[in-house]
Amino acid sequence: AAALGLHVFGTRTGAGDLVSTTVVYYLSTIFTAVYLAAGLVFAYLPWTKIVFPLIVELVITLAYILAAMYFLRGVEYIRAEETLTREKVMYIRFLKADVDDCIAKANSAELKEKLAKFADDVRFSDPMSHPSLSGIEAEISATVATIAQKIGGDEEEEALALLEKAQKSLESRNNRCLMLK
Repeated sequence: AAALGLHVFGTRTGAGDLVSTTVVYYLSTIFTAVYLAAGLVFAYLPWTKIVFPLIVELVITLAYILAAMYFLRGVEYIRAEETLTREKVMYIRFLKADVDDCIAKANSAELKEKLAKFADDVRFSDPMSHPSLSGIEAEISATVATIAQKIGGDEEEEALALLEKAQKSLESRNNRCLMLK
């Protein structure tokens, strides 16, 4: 009953994919087996010594409740870490998309080649961001946005110069990421 309650609680709170039916089945099977084994052992004790079996059964039940609570805390921790990680890697994903848009807009082969190299550098950059990197990341994003404007305005020479600046800023960001680890 407790395992089923755990499953229903997990489903209602949105943690249904982490509290699966298989886990509930195994938890309830283990609990039932231990509970029945303890019950069978204590069934042959005289009625005058009923306090000890009740204490053991209570301990088993409390251990199961503590395990279920620990499991629910684990679910909450995993969800929080997934959300935090998803937020931290969004910068590189967006930057990669912006650079890919620039590649699609570019007319000259030289600019496309350098943008493709920059896109690979972005792709293989450390995906995790940090609050202390927000300044340089904003600078890189602004430079890439300016590059997109220059490409659209047929000012590819200026776009190449800005691309070099963005490349150096990305290298600086990656070096700072290494220092933060």
